Amino acid sequence: MDRTNHDARHLYAPPWCLEIKAKCCSVLGRHQQAREVLKSMLLELSALCYRSGTTALEINLPEKASRTFQDALSLNPYEWVAFKGLCRFTD
Repeated sequence: MDRTNHDARHLYAPPWCLEIKAKCCSVLGRHQQAREVLKSMLLELSALCYRSGTTALEINLPEKASRTFQDALSLNPYEWVAFKGLCRFTD
């Protein structure tokens, strides 16, 4: 964090704050901006699901890995790495 810059972006940058930001945008009538924030949140969740699946594979939990890869794809059908991870379970 830059101590000379008093910008408050660090307060709303964490993923858990994006939902609050989207609600604020909606209340202010900025519905398109709220939609964009929610969309970015889904993409971040998709990446987290993929990483969770990869970790599950590394510790030999294939069922958990398969479920989290499926979750990643349900959030973002274009998550190619999750698709590749899920393909490991097919013959």
